[in-house]
Amino acid sequence: MSTPMFEQYHRLKAAHPEALLFFRMGDFYELFFDDAREAAGLLELTLTSRNKNDPEPIPMAGVPHHAAASYIQKLVEAGRRVAIAEQVEDPALAKGLVRREVTRVVTPGVAFDSRVLDQRVPNYLAALATHEGRFGVAVLDCSTGDFQGTEVGSLVAALSELARLEPREVLVGPGFDPRDLRRHLKGILQSPPVTGSFDDGVARGLLIKRGLEVPSAPALARAAGAALAYGLAMTGGELPNVRDLRTWVTRGFMVLDDTTRRNLELVRTQRTLQRKGSLLHLVDRTCTAMGGRRLREWLGFPLLDLERIAQRQLAIHTLVEEIDVREQVEWALQQVADVERIVSRVTQGTANARDLAALATTLEALPDLVSACRGLKPLEAHLPEDLTQDVKADIQAWLVDEPPILITEGGLIREGAHAELDQLVGLAMDGVGVLGDLEQREREASGITTLKLRQNKV
Repeated sequence: MSTPMFEQYHRLKAAHPEALLFFRMGDFYELFFDDAREAAGLLELTLTSRNKNDPEPIPMAGVPHHAAASYIQKLVEAGRRVAIAEQVEDPALAKGLVRREVTRVVTPGVAFDSRVLDQRVPNYLAALATHEGRFGVAVLDCSTGDFQGTEVGSLVAALSELARLEPREVLVGPGFDPRDLRRHLKGILQSPPVTGSFDDGVARGLLIKRGLEVPSAPALARAAGAALAYGLAMTGGELPNVRDLRTWVTRGFMVLDDTTRRNLELVRTQRTLQRKGSLLHLVDRTCTAMGGRRLREWLGFPLLDLERIAQRQLAIHTLVEEIDVREQVEWALQQVADVERIVSRVTQGTANARDLAALATTLEALPDLVSACRGLKPLEAHLPEDLTQDVKADIQAWLVDEPPILITEGGLIREGAHAELDQLVGLAMDGVGVLGDLEQREREASGITTLKLRQNKV
């Protein structure tokens, strides 16, 4: 069927052929054709059809827009990509067909919604590149801005690093035999990279454009450029939370191959493949999601540098000995939200009022955390200098104490924060009363005791 709406649909679908297209129509996201069939099976939706009386009716399935996040989560967990096509103009003002554009693509390796992410596990997109016998591995967590990579001398070592990092999605550059990778990348979504993104000049140019230091290792530069290009493409060109590219050398850490990691049950057991019962489950007493992710990283990268090991041990010893300090630190950390991911959602324009409220609570706890650690050298070096209390004050001055999740529910802004808004809310909530007051004032001003105000239903 060729209608303006389906021409628009096919244009957007052609730009994202690998993704299931969520096409916004009023209060629903609709899926059509093969996307509808696949989504209906994965999400247990009713498969209907558009234009049922046509010889070839169009398969269709839909989900309410306010509940879309849970459906997207299921698709991402199943290893699918989801392209979100939004109405980018007001239907009431549109002349003819409402304009729609894909505003973001959610993939296993590029996600921001807390309902899609495991709060204590990094959500890595990985890229694998090669150059003159060297191999580059880069990983990007778009949900936190964490961007890092390394270059190694063999494919075996590169695959070992991938196993250590456990990415959700991987991009593979030219020069690899798929048969060599298939077994090692089992269970990881392998996605097509942005065209040309593994080219040396393109990759370096993108890193420079974003203000990132270009690695001297060519294979790593290619992998990093490709990962960043894909992340930008999936998010509409916006990743302001990615501020630096960290590099590491494998000789600084104990190298554990995939078999060793599985046998040691570092982060999951062999029998159930669950976190419970693993070494991480045993030792993780962190108070925050950020701390949980960092501890997981430390277990995956055991130190070989004696000086760094001693620094960690000294910090731990200090907290063991200083019981009062430890209790104060624990109390303060229990107020700390997942700032890394909240800030990322803010930069993407997907944060809600509760995210901001959690950020304010975190900022309120920071002075207590800093005060508890002040004077203890092993801890003092890691204290933040700028506590951004002005941000906390602004959030608390504007938001109600318990804001709703959805912005469309209203009731976010505290009464008294904005006089004009208070006036408009008053009109919306008590229009009849306002008209009654106006009627009385006009009677008194005009001297017409029978003057009446009436409203129409236009």
